[in-house]
Amino acid sequence: DIKDIEYLSYSNEIDPKRRIIYKNYAIKVNKQEKSIRQNTIEIISNRIIELLKMHEKERGLILVNSYPDQEDILKNIQKLEPELIKRLTFKDKNSSTSNEELIRKHKRDDKENSVLLSPGMWYGVDLKDDYGRFCIIAVAPYIPNDSINQAKTRLYRNDMWKKRSQFFKLIQGAGRCCRHQEDHSTTYVIDEGCEVMYSDIVQYLKDHPNENKEWYNDSVREF
Repeated sequence: DIKDIEYLSYSNEIDPKRRIIYKNYAIKVNKQEKSIRQNTIEIISNRIIELLKMHEKERGLILVNSYPDQEDILKNIQKLEPELIKRLTFKDKNSSTSNEELIRKHKRDDKENSVLLSPGMWYGVDLKDDYGRFCIIAVAPYIPNDSINQAKTRLYRNDMWKKRSQFFKLIQGAGRCCRHQEDHSTTYVIDEGCEVMYSDIVQYLKDHPNENKEWYNDSVREF
């Protein structure tokens, strides 16, 4: 029953300066037209290459929203900067490798500048200290328009469930590499589609002043 529920809201104890999130938009990833998508993914891949070179001696994480995103980005990097593929730690869609196994590979001493690439590490991944000094949110975390999500949207009678699910995933993704008060990392958001989710967070906080505990917006900067 709703009367038995209490909502608890806590501030983030990590200094925003230690978990900076840069709006480093390259382009909005287009999910529809194949020819347009190919062009936008190439632009996204170029920006990823630039950031990998900026952090050439550090471990990090690249978050995408699907395995097709992952495959398209890998193909572009292979074409543009094949040497960088050696840094990337990833698994195929049909692989039986678990996230835990992938992270162990990422942490090995012989992969000191390893960068994880995954659509499945938005939640529950702990890349503290030197295991994650930077994070690249390459593709906005849109909720799939499948039958289950359509039903949930109808149940709520508006799109708030979908909006909250998307911006919550964005917030979670930005928190994978800065894990405690003495830690630090930099997050780069390069798909302009994330701007809508950022605006939804701003609006949510305005609509819920008693829950105004910022975990994302307080560390956002223009690149």
